[in-house]
Amino acid sequence: KSSPKRTGIRFPVKKLKFRMLSDYSIDICKDAPVYMAAVLEYLVTEVISFAGEAANARMSKIKPRHLQIVFQNNEELRELMTGEDRSIGKHI
Repeated sequence: KSSPKRTGIRFPVKKLKFRMLSDYSIDICKDAPVYMAAVLEYLVTEVISFAGEAANARMSKIKPRHLQIVFQNNEELRELMTGEDRSIGKHI
């Protein structure tokens, strides 16, 4: 089995690998696209989960307003989306 199937990742690892290789002229580890897909899948799952809570049980759809509420109320996601967190750049 390939590593995405072993890990149970649903995001398109091959497309991520293609994008990573085409966007950057550096060599990447063979597991880098799998790790990137896992991180993206986790973030999407968290955002959808919070948006579902914001939508309440009565609504059957998550609307853009619910996503906006999630990013306004969650400080970590807000920093991630706006690029305010510079902690990685401070250590380089």
